[in-house]
Amino acid sequence: GEGLPICQPALAHDSYFSHPHTLASPSFRLRYTSMVEVMAPCLSRARLKAVLPYLRDNPFCSGLDWIWTRLEADNRHRAAIIDETVMRHTRPVGVFLRQRIPPGHGEKKRGREREVLAHFGLSRGDRGFKCYAGVARKDGRRHGPLGVRVLMARDYFRQAGSWVQRRAAN
Repeated sequence: GEGLPICQPALAHDSYFSHPHTLASPSFRLRYTSMVEVMAPCLSRARLKAVLPYLRDNPFCSGLDWIWTRLEADNRHRAAIIDETVMRHTRPVGVFLRQRIPPGHGEKKRGREREVLAHFGLSRGDRGFKCYAGVARKDGRRHGPLGVRVLMARDYFRQAGSWVQRRAAN
């Protein structure tokens, strides 16, 4: 492999999702990303050790989606969505978690996320396009930002009818 310290399986198109870039894009083996969701991350032992301090007093992993891909001086090509491995998310986003947050802890969760992001000089999560490169499934060709966007758009347009959720949750 790729020697990735962090990655996640892509989501099947009939999954519930928060971030459209996590939906499987059949044109790719993998897509490099600046954001890996906390839902089902795959971490190397070294990356897990590096993020353990951010889990302390942070039971909901607030902010980790945005920062655990940024723990090295050069983070390019160090985190990916794995399109060759697809999983299905069967519950509406956030419902299960919201039911388990004790009353009055919602603001504590948001505050912890702000603290974690601020530690990395971020006021909020990255709002830009999160997949900046990819490796084609068919021939292993590497694509840059424009190629990734075009192929993802084509893939998503072809499969949009199977989406259980028509737009990303906020």
